[in-house]
This record gives sequence, C-alpha cells and structure tokens, in this order.
Amino acid sequence: MKKCIFLIIIIVFGIHSLQAQHDCDCNEALEKLVTLIERDYPGLEEKTRDKHLYSSFKKELISKADTTGKEECLTILKSYISFFRDGHIAFLSNQSSIKVEKTFVKTTLPSFRKTIAKTTDTLEGIWVNDQMKIGIIKQDSIYKGFMIAAANSDRKQHEVIFTLDKREHFQYIFSNQTTFDGAYSVIKDTLLLNRLGYGFIKDNQEVLDTNFLKVKTWELEGFYIKKLTPRTAIFKIKSFNYPYIRRIDELVSLNRDLIENIENLIIDITDNGGGTDITYGPLLPYILTNNTRHTGNEFYSTEFLIKGLQDYVAKLDNNETNQKDIQRINNNINYLKQHLREFVVYPDEQRLMITERKLAVKSPKQILILTNKRSASSAESFLLTVRQSKKVKVMGIPTFGALDYASARITDYNCLGLSMILPTYRSTRLPDFPIDNIGVQPDIYVDQTQDLLSVALEYLEQ
Repeated sequence: MKKCIFLIIIIVFGIHSLQAQHDCDCNEALEKLVTLIERDYPGLEEKTRDKHLYSSFKKELISKADTTGKEECLTILKSYISFFRDGHIAFLSNQSSIKVEKTFVKTTLPSFRKTIAKTTDTLEGIWVNDQMKIGIIKQDSIYKGFMIAAANSDRKQHEVIFTLDKREHFQYIFSNQTTFDGAYSVIKDTLLLNRLGYGFIKDNQEVLDTNFLKVKTWELEGFYIKKLTPRTAIFKIKSFNYPYIRRIDELVSLNRDLIENIENLIIDITDNGGGTDITYGPLLPYILTNNTRHTGNEFYSTEFLIKGLQDYVAKLDNNETNQKDIQRINNNINYLKQHLREFVVYPDEQRLMITERKLAVKSPKQILILTNKRSASSAESFLLTVRQSKKVKVMGIPTFGALDYASARITDYNCLGLSMILPTYRSTRLPDFPIDNIGVQPDIYVDQTQDLLSVALEYLEQ
C-alpha cells in the first residue's frame, strides 16, 4: 500500500503548487467551498444522509455569509467543514497562498562573520543542520535567516528564507514565496521552528562534524533512538511524513545492532500526525511476528485526484529508480479516467490484502507503542498493522481518529489567501470498522496526569 495521508495538525511538506490568491467576498468564498466539497469529497454521501439537516445547516451559513466581512469569514468556512467531522478536510491555517516578495540581506559573508564575532545577541550567527547552512542577522528590529549554502536547494546565497521576531514568532518563506507562520524556540545553541519541524544548531566557528550535525538536528526535530536502560531502548518518531522516509531508514540502519539485541523497545509516536505508510516500512521486520491483514481503499475518481497524480508524476525524475512508480501511477490515472465519478479500487490493489512479511532474525522480545490524542492518520494505520504482532502492546490514550477518508491533497481553493486539503479515498473497512472521531484504542490506558514514559518503563521491566 502506497498512500500519502495528511492531517491538519501536521505540516504538509513540499507544497509548492498553491494557487494564486483570488479576492473573494464571504459569500463567494463559501459558495466555492461548498461546490468543491460536494463535487470531490468521497465521504459526502455518508456524511449527509440526513439531507434535511445538511440543507438547513448550509442555508443558514449562506445567510450569515451575506452579511459577514472577510475578516470574520473564516469562522463561517470552518463551521461548514466542521459538519463533516473529518480531520482530512482542513485549512492549513499556518500556511498562506499569498506570495511575498523575494528579498536578500544586504551584507557579504566576510562582513557578516566580523559582525557575529563581536555581537552579544545570541540569535545572530551561523546556524546549520544536515541540509543547509544559514545566517541570522538583525536588521530593522527583525531577525532575518538567510541562505549561506545548501546541498540541494534552488535558493540563492543571501536569500531570506525566514524571519524571526522577539515574540518567538517566525515566518518561513517557501521557494515559491508562499509562507508558513508559527512559533520558534531557542534552547542553548539550538533553534527549532515548531510545527514546521526544522531544527538548527549554532556553529559560528563552522567546525561541527557532518555526522554530529545529522544526529543532533534529527534529535532536535523529534527523531532518535536511545538506550534508556540496559534492557530497554526508545525510538522516537515525530512524523511519518514523506521527507522522513530516508531519515527513518537511516536511523534503523545506524542502530541495527541496538534494535536487534535490546530486550524491550518503546516506539513513541505521540504527537505524530501522520504522513505516508511507506515511511515506517523499515521498522516492521523488527516489530511483526507474522503476516498481516489490511483493508484496501476506494478512491473517488475526480478531475481533482487525476490532476494531483499527474502533477506528482511530472515532478518525478524519469530515471530507473522511479520507473515502476511512474508506470503504476500512470496506469492508475488511466483507470480513474475510465471511471469518473465512481469509487474504484486500483487494479494492483484489493479490498482485503494479506501481506507476507520478511521478519528479522533477531529483534526485541517486547514492543510498546506510545500514543496520545495527537497521534493520527498514518500513525493510526501503523497501529492497525503492528498490533497484529504477538509481542506488541499499545499504551497511552485513544488516538485522534482520522483514517476513514484519507490520502489528502491540496485543492485549488484560492479564496481569502487560504490553502485547503481534501481526502481522496474511503477505506474498505467502512462501515463495519470506523476510526474517524473514535481513534485507535490503547491496550493499556494511561491518563495524561501520569508520565507515560515512566509507566512504560515500569511495565516492561517489572
């Protein structure tokens, strides 16, 4: 199963195809939203079975929109999508489709290095992670983070990629000049752009080792494996988002000896809002004890879904590595075109699948998965898979509950500077086994007044 599943509480990385902003009044903004969802949402029929209730609710909102200004309109739009109680219908509230002008800092690197050699401002300096080296300089009461160097980036040297203010607020500027706003935190010599998930380490002397940077920034961003006691280790995974596929695979490879020989392994997916099921693949040989059963997905064939897949294929390098994926997706696109406005199971998938698993020769004896209310989407898909193992228990509280309608994609909604995602399939678990608004239930309930990690260690080692 190769499915990308996104949720509002996480950041959808790599979104650089947002539409130009359209100047809508509130009535038009609501009308476009209703049209979009009634045309493309796979859960519409199920969620609007009470036609009278839905019609009355919609009519009331339209009446309110007639007299609502742009500033208050978001409340009405959110009220409309709340009717469907689906975490995959969401405005990306921190990300704007409004584009800002590209700017550059007015300094040279030699001059900047002289400045930071004398400054007492702890934010000013050279900051690095495993992907890039940036400078932060204070100009006009705003801190500007600018590009110095990056391994793979179309950003130019001195280009401003984010700004910080003293109120711990940041604005990140994507390469297409759309923005993302959030809070940042600074602890000693580390900087984290919260929710965006980007971490940096201060390196004014430019001497930090590449491998040290990689491990340190990954840990800062919520990805690490540590030995807690001689018997127990913890694997923290903050997100299953697509950009972290290689990171998790590398963490498993670098810590293979520890994973194979530790007695107990805690996998912490608290606050993991999802991503793609592919990401957790490297973990499964060490977790599972047998083959696994999976329900499939029925995609709702729409022009919106087809265009999303076409855009994705267009961005893939046409090389040998991607050939199978490109062919598979193109076959799916052709199949969707033949079945517009129908629910379809892709030709290479089934409504129920049994996956043969290649298991590791050596692996932990006990595995405990930690969850909370912010564990969602593909994190919940991960739970449905791994709890089929005979050595796994889930501990914490019920998860968010956003898995019945998924594989969310950015829509072309372009009113009021808003970006919006919408799911494209429904699970074949429905209607017998719903997860939405229920969540995956833990085997061992631990309420939020207790320290979850301490309880986990006590449970495993008692």
